[in-house]
Amino acid sequence: MTIIRPHKSSSIKYFLYSLFGVLLICGGFYISEYTALAETRHSIDTLKGSVGKLQEENADLKNELYTMIDPSRLEAAGVGSGLEKESRPQYVTTNQ
Repeated sequence: MTIIRPHKSSSIKYFLYSLFGVLLICGGFYISEYTALAETRHSIDTLKGSVGKLQEENADLKNELYTMIDPSRLEAAGVGSGLEKESRPQYVTTNQ
């Protein structure tokens, strides 16, 4: 007597197809997340480089500002413009 079980082999096929589909979906998700992480790291490195450049420019501008407002240069500019340095300045006050 022969026993025929036609659904036994098809259930294994469906299981393997389902397993392959889940692995394919998980693999695609992993690849997309890794790509997003790599892009984020690259943009962070680029921004760090630009921050370094901006800090250098800021230091140069501060150095130029401090050179411009140096007291000896301001005194020379005042004397050149005909201004005099007061030894005892008297400020405007109001009597109360």
